[in-house]
Amino acid sequence: MASNLAASLGATVTMSSVYSSDFVAAKAIDGNPKDVTGQTLDGYDCAATTSSSNPWLRVDLQMEYLVSRVRAILIDDKGENVYVHVGNSITNNGNDNHNCGKAPYDSSNHLDAIWRDVSCHPPVWGRYINLQRIVTNHILHVCEVAFNYG
Repeated sequence: MASNLAASLGATVTMSSVYSSDFVAAKAIDGNPKDVTGQTLDGYDCAATTSSSNPWLRVDLQMEYLVSRVRAILIDDKGENVYVHVGNSITNNGNDNHNCGKAPYDSSNHLDAIWRDVSCHPPVWGRYINLQRIVTNHILHVCEVAFNYG
């Protein structure tokens, strides 16, 4: 089973909205995982949506992979109500693809940057990986996306 940061595959990324020019979508797949557990992370190193209902971020891997696990570094929301979808459709912006599950919630300091892992059982073929926060009027703040495949 191989693991990859989406950035290493020439992936592209799109979000439901962009908080500001300091929080562009590309920062979620810039190849700098910022795994600084126990340290404070500068949120400017991450992508962020505006405050909205059910904000999402979609990574286009440019080809299909058999995805077994998605890893993401989430801050501010601590992983609360963030779901991972994998598949080949962009219907409903990709949020209708297979739901692999919900990111583990962590109520610790909101700027602790740790990987949140969601496994896809069984593994799912997909070109798109979506992170969607199911919430009313809030942001989605993503620092890095990676996945396991094969």
